[in-house]
Amino acid sequence: MRKTRCGVLVLFVLLIPKILDADLKKVISIGSNDLNYLFFSIAGAILDENQNIYVLDSKGFFLRKYDAQGKFVKEIGQQGQGPGDFSNVLSGFCLDNDLYILDGANSRIMETDRDLNIKKTIKVEHPGRCLVKIGDLFYMISSKGGEPFPEIVICDNKGKSITSFFDQRPEFISGPMSSKMEFALRKIYSDITMTGCPDREEIAVAFKFPDRKVGLFIYSKQGQPVKKIVLDNLVRYRFPAFRLHPPVNYPGQSDLIMLGSLHYLGGNKLLLEYWQERYESEKAVDHKLFLLVIDMTTAEIISREPVSATMNIMDAKGNLICAREEEGDAPKVVLYRLDY
Repeated sequence: MRKTRCGVLVLFVLLIPKILDADLKKVISIGSNDLNYLFFSIAGAILDENQNIYVLDSKGFFLRKYDAQGKFVKEIGQQGQGPGDFSNVLSGFCLDNDLYILDGANSRIMETDRDLNIKKTIKVEHPGRCLVKIGDLFYMISSKGGEPFPEIVICDNKGKSITSFFDQRPEFISGPMSSKMEFALRKIYSDITMTGCPDREEIAVAFKFPDRKVGLFIYSKQGQPVKKIVLDNLVRYRFPAFRLHPPVNYPGQSDLIMLGSLHYLGGNKLLLEYWQERYESEKAVDHKLFLLVIDMTTAEIISREPVSATMNIMDAKGNLICAREEEGDAPKVVLYRLDY
């Protein structure tokens, strides 16, 4: 498979100006003990332009549609390998004119229309995770053969791998590996998050574990580097390098910065989940989650909103955010409006 090497990126450096606090308001909450509203393990939730919500559940083996008021419309799916069946490895979910579900264990992408009628299945050569579709191309995060570092694989509309890109490496990982455990640690701490924008024909990528600064890498749909946006961390920070050398010897106190999902909001804005964790020895004692709205033109953080650490952003459209929330044993899908 041909590799596309990354070239020189245009650098935008962010000097943090005055950052506005945002206002996050709950619009709809979906989830109860009613059979049509009961979730088990929410793998994805997507919002369309009419505010219909599509929910994918990897333990329930189903795909559901809810209308703009949160009312159940339809469900398809069961466990298996046949048409309309799902495995428990549902690792990607995206919306174009149709819906596309990446079923990793069955090595395929299932396509349905917006009424959840199955149209076809597409066998993929190298299944990964985090599915994006731009035009006739699919994008997935995949493991680079024989290395701990990830790459992004581009497939055509028949599932055939065309090429791959993203040769970036975390700045804090260097030198030879001495053990399988060190290989595993490098694999963890070099992980990436990805999103795409069909209108801009762009892919945005970020390392989940940044060092002193957060880098957002922007690529064309062909996998060519467009630019890099660099954000200062919200706290004085440097990646704790002791985590990379087994056996890990934890100090009395340490911090860890993590990035969650990344989403285009429309226009020139990105939404980023930003985690701060404080550790005492190996135990996490404080979790903080922020939603950052980033202007890609000016490379500025427009707003920062602290939110519950039980939230996980699934999708964003304009100022609407679709999130998974874990409250006890009853996961919910919640629609929010973000004003800033």
